[in-house]
Amino acid sequence: MKKSMLVYCKLILEKVSFSRRLFMKELWKTNRFLSMRERYTLLNWLREKFSNTMPDLILRYERSLKDRVRFPLLIRV
Repeated sequence: MKKSMLVYCKLILEKVSFSRRLFMKELWKTNRFLSMRERYTLLNWLREKFSNTMPDLILRYERSLKDRVRFPLLIRV
């Protein structure tokens, strides 16, 4: 079931990628559902898919994983 949740999170992130705010909000929500290993898998996928369009959000998410803190919900867009 957890693997399917990772797939579901990827699907949602692809669908909301048109909006930085929605993308960030959904990315933050993934922390509720995914294990640390799955979060790093998601991070690798994010780097492949969105490194050109949202590098700052990916970097912030990566830092939050390394610091093991919650991903900040609001940032300046």
